[in-house]
Amino acid sequence: MAGAGTAAAFARNGRLDILAANPLGQALYSPAFTTAARPVNLARFCLLNPAAETVYPDWSDAADTTVNLLRTEAGRVRYNKAPAPTRAWTTRTAASTPLLLH
Repeated sequence: MAGAGTAAAFARNGRLDILAANPLGQALYSPAFTTAARPVNLARFCLLNPAAETVYPDWSDAADTTVNLLRTEAGRVRYNKAPAPTRAWTTRTAASTPLLLH
């Protein structure tokens, strides 16, 4: 991360947990870092946090991408014992009612 210089950088796993981030990466996703939940999870942030609509200019597209990434991970690691929220997110479609809690 330190070698990224003036670029925002972060590393995440297939469940969209942020594993590491440089200061600019943390600034880019600062609303996701405001919760006490660790590790910071970009899926949880995108689908459940109303602040995601201010971070993602096209929130609907970001939600579609998030759900598809989780589905891909679920298919890649077929017998993975993912936490229940991850299993629930992978069964939703972006066309369904958003999960945002207002």
